[in-house]
Amino acid sequence: MQWRSATPGLPQGKLTARLQKLTIENSSSGETITKSINQRIQKIPALDIQSDLFILNGQPYGKIELLANNDKNDWKIEKLSLKTEDAEVKITGRWILPKQGKKLDSGRTELNFDLDIDNAGKLLSKLGFPKAIDDGSGKLVGQLNWADAPYKYDLQTLQADLSLDIVKGTILQVDPGLGRLLGVLSFQGLPRIATLDICGVLKPIVTQGTPFDRITSRGTIANGIANIKDLNMKGPQGNVRLTGHANLLNETQDMRVTVAPNFNAGTASLGYTFINPIIGLSTLVGQYLIADEVSKLFQLDYLVQGTWATPQIIALDNKGNPLDEKQLKEIRDKSLLRQQQTPNKK
Repeated sequence: MQWRSATPGLPQGKLTARLQKLTIENSSSGETITKSINQRIQKIPALDIQSDLFILNGQPYGKIELLANNDKNDWKIEKLSLKTEDAEVKITGRWILPKQGKKLDSGRTELNFDLDIDNAGKLLSKLGFPKAIDDGSGKLVGQLNWADAPYKYDLQTLQADLSLDIVKGTILQVDPGLGRLLGVLSFQGLPRIATLDICGVLKPIVTQGTPFDRITSRGTIANGIANIKDLNMKGPQGNVRLTGHANLLNETQDMRVTVAPNFNAGTASLGYTFINPIIGLSTLVGQYLIADEVSKLFQLDYLVQGTWATPQIIALDNKGNPLDEKQLKEIRDKSLLRQQQTPNKK
């Protein structure tokens, strides 16, 4: 470790460290780190920290590199990277420091991040989430800002713009209360809308795991409300589109999900020939020419609302209205009923 005293170019000095392991533990009250920082919030020095292993509150985050400078008004994060076997995140941004004398003000944090994912399933498991995904690689990028210090993440004031692109994985069938929003994508709700399951079309889709070829999504977060503009999942069993919003504070949701099963000239088509000769024969003869139209024929639309732990699923007809007219009164966000009926055109 090396310490350089304050100079005109380093108004608060600079700490340089090369470590094998850096461990930071919060006390049960969560104040071990913050007390000393809050007392001298304007005096945080420039940092040049590298450690082969970074452990925060008992959780390993791999190799860490941090370059940051204090220019009195902002604490600028020139580089913050964390790298494990499963992922690497690179972050830049700044901590807008509060004005002197404002003891209750911790400033504001603004970050840009780029997360490269080698194995999404292992990454989520190491971060303490239930095993909801197997494999999957890709990228998550975005901008985040909230009204507090970097070490005091505040969901209530969080503003974010996010973009996800991940390929070749499997969404596992997990309990919705544990899997959160991933429970929607694992098709767990489909058996509950049996009135739309014509001739057992959903049987090849509803499985213990839902493999996907690619998942793309764009979304924003404003004050704890996540708005999913367009989440698309393409896989060998079917394609899914999801739009709507989720309250991250109350853990509730209002979403519209569209499922279009995939058809081909394999065993599924032979099976449908016995169940429904017209569809089975058409699929065998037309194969790829009519596959998309056949998929549209069996397109399923439904709303998912209520809590993440106990979601309510409302099946919609081909006009976008509830199959059970009485359920229209139960729908909290009726604007979801007016969305495009054939979103898989794109």
